[in-house]
Amino acid sequence: MRRYNLNNLFYSGSSDSYEKNITLSANDRDQLMEARKAIRAHIRSQIARRLRGAGVADTTGITPKFITQGSFAYHTVNAPAYPPRQQADLDDGVYVPLSFCEETGSPDIVSDLLLDIVEATLTDIAKRKNWGVDTSNPNCTRLIIAHDKHVDMPIYSIPDAEFRRIAENRLSLAKTLVSFAEFCSGSYLDDRWELMPDRVLMAHKTKGWIDSDPRPVNDWVDLQVELKSEQLRRLIRYLKAWRDHQDWPKNDPKSILIMALVDKALDRKIDYRDDLALIKVCSRIPEVLLGSVEIPALPGEDLARRLDEDGLRSLLSDRIRGLHDELLGCVNGKHSKERVCLLLQKHFGSRLPNQPNRVRIERPDSQKGDVKQRVIAPAPIIGRRRSG
Repeated sequence: MRRYNLNNLFYSGSSDSYEKNITLSANDRDQLMEARKAIRAHIRSQIARRLRGAGVADTTGITPKFITQGSFAYHTVNAPAYPPRQQADLDDGVYVPLSFCEETGSPDIVSDLLLDIVEATLTDIAKRKNWGVDTSNPNCTRLIIAHDKHVDMPIYSIPDAEFRRIAENRLSLAKTLVSFAEFCSGSYLDDRWELMPDRVLMAHKTKGWIDSDPRPVNDWVDLQVELKSEQLRRLIRYLKAWRDHQDWPKNDPKSILIMALVDKALDRKIDYRDDLALIKVCSRIPEVLLGSVEIPALPGEDLARRLDEDGLRSLLSDRIRGLHDELLGCVNGKHSKERVCLLLQKHFGSRLPNQPNRVRIERPDSQKGDVKQRVIAPAPIIGRRRSG
């Protein structure tokens, strides 16, 4: 039987593969990085002065550190499919010491004070740059720097002893090639997870300080990619972009859930065949969705619970199952090359190239690793369940 190799549609050296077409352009990435640089510099220049204006007498040592986190740090960020409804997102955590807790008398007051000051500081630079400001998220302040991209700024606390340890590392790190301005500001200590404490707290607009540390997830992603290759990262990006092309009746499945599902479904890479790896992942995800979905970085947290709250668990399973069947039919040669491209665009959108000449016919000796049809029972829709 004729079989197709679809890998070049998804990933190749060409500029017109799906992976290339969902990648942020160099200009978009530069715009986000320039905005991040300006925001960091503005916060550094303003935070101590604004704290003094709020009545904090001793602001010695209150020089924030910054670490980019989330999809931008994981290298799983995609260009948005439908801006401005979807936007490329850069999460930049602001890390501050808590040395002024005693002056305010309450940790909750400290978190409220910091949130207010950072929000006012960001509003100030937004006016100068003609950016938008969104304060609706209780976890951060969002700066909308263009119709298709934004920067989120959550705030984290670091115990004073840990902050001093970071400062003590300046002398050793100063031996690296940094500018005098970077050394004086401490900016060369940014984006260094190895200098961060094992646990930090995040300022929440209604709950005060909450236990929400981004580092374990970042470390988990790095480890899983090391174990399973860059193919894992690409598969996550493909399914995130696939999700963005779909219409969801309520909230869409969150990116961290997609990451967890792909990781659980991919046991090992399939060299030079992202198409077969995607079929394997899609065959297993509905089974994974039968129970809770957790990752070691967030023990006890069911990442799929929101699917039940939004009524999306069965819908996500059905759509993944439908994607699997379509991909399998295309690989197994049930359609013409022209039809294959049109069917895949139905699922992934026009960013997947409509180029039938890039659909290759497999040689007989390359069919040893055939992907077989996997029979999966429909996922029940009965609230939250845990696998045994």
